[in-house]
Amino acid sequence: MEQLSAALWPALFAGYDPGATGIPVEVRHPYFDPRVARFLLSVPPAQWYNDKGLVRIGMRGRLPAAFLRRPKTPLSGDPLEARLRDRGARWLGGRTLGTAVERFVDPEKVPRTVGGRAAAGEAPLWEDVRPLALSLWLETHGYR
Repeated sequence: MEQLSAALWPALFAGYDPGATGIPVEVRHPYFDPRVARFLLSVPPAQWYNDKGLVRIGMRGRLPAAFLRRPKTPLSGDPLEARLRDRGARWLGGRTLGTAVERFVDPEKVPRTVGGRAAAGEAPLWEDVRPLALSLWLETHGYR
């Protein structure tokens, strides 16, 4: 409950107010609807951490019973590694680092396997792919 009364929330919500943005759009925060907050605070703690109990209860009738009964299991491996292994050099669909990312990242130090120009990476794949993720984000938001 302490976190819900933190000083950051009023400032965050005020920043989205049409008076602050100058745009006549009302931004909603459904998790801060008093009805939702009241419900979430009424759920016994065991339902939150007991093998996804709350999700299983909420999905009854929406998902097959076999899905709801199966135990939680970790991933069998890194999904990025599996995709690279299965598709080889084509795993990125031809994506490479864009020019906008060069302000932040040296493409000569990013492995080719993740769109850069370096021969190979020593870091785990999930770390090596971060410059490409930034590059794609910059392109998506109009930075070239």
